[in-house]
Amino acid sequence: MNGREPALLNGYVRSCPREGSTGGCSSGHTCQKATNGLLVCCSNSYSRSEIKSANSDICPENRQPVLTPGTNELVYCDQTAYICADEKACLPKIKSDRYVCCSDIPKCPEGNAEVGFGEVLRKCTNSLECSPGNVCKPSNVDGVHLCCSAGAIPAGEILTSTAMTEIARVDGTEWVVIEG
Repeated sequence: MNGREPALLNGYVRSCPREGSTGGCSSGHTCQKATNGLLVCCSNSYSRSEIKSANSDICPENRQPVLTPGTNELVYCDQTAYICADEKACLPKIKSDRYVCCSDIPKCPEGNAEVGFGEVLRKCTNSLECSPGNVCKPSNVDGVHLCCSAGAIPAGEILTSTAMTEIARVDGTEWVVIEG
């Protein structure tokens, strides 16, 4: 998969029929051969483990940088006695000699946050983007949703009809492969 994140369907890696095709893959994904030889849908862009998003290169510990409303510029705190508004943390900007205001560390309201590629907390917009046993929930940081461990998946968060379901065995481990 060459550092590209796989597409998930109901929390499972989405398989596909032909390498290089987009058939069976969601928008922004292409069928590629995984390291285990199976064909799976992978993002057309590199994952956060290869190329981190701009925000992940600013604050440590999965924190989000505080941005000025309207301009989306970073809020620096090294010229304000290292003090940030709203009890945010003033921390060293990664790969810089400046200090920026950063959010709290995002946490799940209950359970543990799923760690994705590159040891980054897995952010989400819905539970289909999370691994099995995890659901998408708002964190303690405004605007940040995380895949969190949970006992049950809320109704309506699972796709009910699929074109094909099969069991695949990889290195002695059984996997449910869902296409459609």
